[in-house]
Amino acid sequence: GWGGSRSAALIAGSIFAGSGYLGAHAGHLNQVQAAVWLPWLLLALERAASGSAVWLVLGGWLLALQLLAGHTQEVYYSLLVAGIWTVVLAVLRRPGSVSWSGGLPRTAGVLVPVIALTAAGLNAAGLAAAQLLPTLELSGLSHREGGLTLDEATAFSVDRTHILESLLPTFWGLPSQEVIGYVGVTALVVALAGLTGSARLGRAVALAGIAALAVALSLGRYTSLYLLLHDWLPAFDSFRVLGRWLFVATFALAGLAGLGADAVLGPRSRQTGTHQAALFSLALLAVVGGLALYAWRSLAVVAIPWLPHGRVVVIWSLVALLVVGLVLNALITRPRWWHRLLMVGLVAGELLFAARPMEYQDGWPAAIYEWTPAVAQQLASLGAGDPAAPRLLSLADEDRMKAPHSEALTRAGVPPEAARYTRFRAVLRPNLHLSFGLSGADGYDGGLLPLRSYAPLQQAIVGSTAEVVSHHTLATMAPDRADADTLNRLGIGYVVADRDSPPLDGWERVQGLDTVALYRHPSPIPRIGIRISRESEQPAHLLRFAAEEIEVDVSGQGVATLVLRQTPYPGWRASIDDGPAALVVGDDQLSLTVALPAAAERVRIWYDPWAWRVGVMVSLATILLNVALPWIWVVIRRHRQTPYKARTAP
Repeated sequence: GWGGSRSAALIAGSIFAGSGYLGAHAGHLNQVQAAVWLPWLLLALERAASGSAVWLVLGGWLLALQLLAGHTQEVYYSLLVAGIWTVVLAVLRRPGSVSWSGGLPRTAGVLVPVIALTAAGLNAAGLAAAQLLPTLELSGLSHREGGLTLDEATAFSVDRTHILESLLPTFWGLPSQEVIGYVGVTALVVALAGLTGSARLGRAVALAGIAALAVALSLGRYTSLYLLLHDWLPAFDSFRVLGRWLFVATFALAGLAGLGADAVLGPRSRQTGTHQAALFSLALLAVVGGLALYAWRSLAVVAIPWLPHGRVVVIWSLVALLVVGLVLNALITRPRWWHRLLMVGLVAGELLFAARPMEYQDGWPAAIYEWTPAVAQQLASLGAGDPAAPRLLSLADEDRMKAPHSEALTRAGVPPEAARYTRFRAVLRPNLHLSFGLSGADGYDGGLLPLRSYAPLQQAIVGSTAEVVSHHTLATMAPDRADADTLNRLGIGYVVADRDSPPLDGWERVQGLDTVALYRHPSPIPRIGIRISRESEQPAHLLRFAAEEIEVDVSGQGVATLVLRQTPYPGWRASIDDGPAALVVGDDQLSLTVALPAAAERVRIWYDPWAWRVGVMVSLATILLNVALPWIWVVIRRHRQTPYKARTAP
């Protein structure tokens, strides 16, 4: 996209793909799938701004693919980077006509990148409307609507005392996966060469600025810039885990290293090479001086920041010396084939060695992921797999069961490093119950969920004295004080708890489990029932119970109320004997009710969200428009190129 050599493109691509950020998030599929579209988005923006009508359309497609990948935070960060890059292109743009913008005044040429980004955004919004509109509807009901508090927003930011651990590979261990952002010592040295010697100085400075900005924002409240943006930039306060800004830094440093590789390995005069070598040496001395100052300050203060193990420092130093020597040799002499080969080898070798502790390196047998824990088997035997059965709630925590579970795993021959994942399954951690065909009352998203209405429910379950954090699961919030009556009123008939947890009043403990406790309510309130009076409710006669459609036989019930213990989310509809019926949120705000007339025979409740229907229509219309655009463009071009022939009278 920047006219560099293939060697430089290979080096930049290897750095981005092999970076610590993408490696650490290999298990977060939507994050990786969203992150990889950023380079393509900026490529489309560059090409569209230079006059390509094809890339003007492709930019919208690429952004739509990123939106459909399903990670709003990385899309938001990508759009911010695209906005910055639009300004860069407007500043660097040379005068000249652009094919698709020939109607613009010459003085308005700086608007071409802005028009390109706007067109891409509108096209992408239309293409992805089937997902965007339901997401916007959900965001309006989310606990994040209106923004997160500063404490919530700065959770999982990079600790300034551990910044070296986040930005450089440590080879034998890793910090938390949310704050890993290394690109390698080789990449940093080559990136420095790009900043001091690239022929595309404007882009190099812009990439360095983006990288510095991303690292600063990843520190959260440690910088006043983040506090300012949190208060004033729209939607900026909707996201937490600020370590994800390192995704932007990774991209910028990889791009800068690509420019550096092009500057070092490309053709030039001896005088130019000597000049570049001098600038690189001066910049290198400044960096070394800064690191020395950082180390001196670390030893001078009481709260010493994280410093690496001696063997890590040795590797950093050896790699840095080798790369610096390679860069200076290539700059002073004429670059040869072995310079390219050695630089590619150093980049790949360092990143491969740094990736050894990554989770994806553990090639565990598939049986570990397919293993069904005893509690899931027990629940299935009790009928909990029936869609209309009472729901289960897991209040067991994997960290509290390490000792008893480790003994069982050792006997079963499970590798110790795989124990954490088997513990997740053993306690039916939120969301995992779905893989066993069980209906759970708690889940984990970490994004737009949970709903605002879920916080009072959490408080009711764990008790008024417990501290509730809306985006945490119930298992981490004082489950030993769970209110048994509240659980039953929610239609929960099964509770998984820690093995040594206190019993639930009025609930029966199921025998035969070693690592967790399973409680069963002897007479649970049905998921869907017929309420004759406030004190009297009986199970409904179900004709069909699916995820998005329920049919109930209510013949002979007389005047009553049908109660569905279901999240009162917008989009649910009801009919009585094929006629429309009102679906009302219950007094507890946790159920949906339908008033039954005396002669009613059949009730149907189904999910039919407007956002999905409208979104699908908008997406289809946008797809048709994109298909028609090439034909429209051809007609316009032919019309412009056909000379006007005046009609004369015979």
